[in-house]
Amino acid sequence: MRCAVVLLSVVVNIAAMAGTGLAAESAATSVGGSWVNGISCVPTSYHPDSGAITCAGSSIWQGAWTGVTTYEVQGVSDPKTGDLTGTITETFTGTYTADHSAGTLGFAESLRVDGATGAVRIEAEILRGAGDATFRCSAGHVTFDGFSPPGGLAAFGGWHGEWRHGCAAGASPTP
Repeated sequence: MRCAVVLLSVVVNIAAMAGTGLAAESAATSVGGSWVNGISCVPTSYHPDSGAITCAGSSIWQGAWTGVTTYEVQGVSDPKTGDLTGTITETFTGTYTADHSAGTLGFAESLRVDGATGAVRIEAEILRGAGDATFRCSAGHVTFDGFSPPGGLAAFGGWHGEWRHGCAAGASPTP
């Protein structure tokens, strides 16, 4: 009889964990804040015939995540309009202000800069996280909107998105 009670208790606890999401994917957290380029995108290659450009830089974030990033842009600029489109590989290093945990987040992003207005739009997918438990098993989507004056100096703006973080029971962090 005692064995049956223990077994029933285990089954009830597993069912309760499944109902609260502890055994499933972590819940999404709304995040947001502001950003400014700490180091403007420094060209590492440029092909004037095609407009293809590669550059590297750094940004500073404040808000739900506070810290710095390093990034590399691979894009194409249109010399007639000043428009820039491309992809960004970016790594954030810092803290989650809600619990003061520390870690890194890796992003794959698409970039669009309107040459006429300086409007910046970046759509970012969170690919991975590392560090304290809060950052592990990270995924989600973040949108960055901002302004980049002519020459790309001192670009700045805001960001908002949904972040799924912390490993679910039995899950292991993405390498």
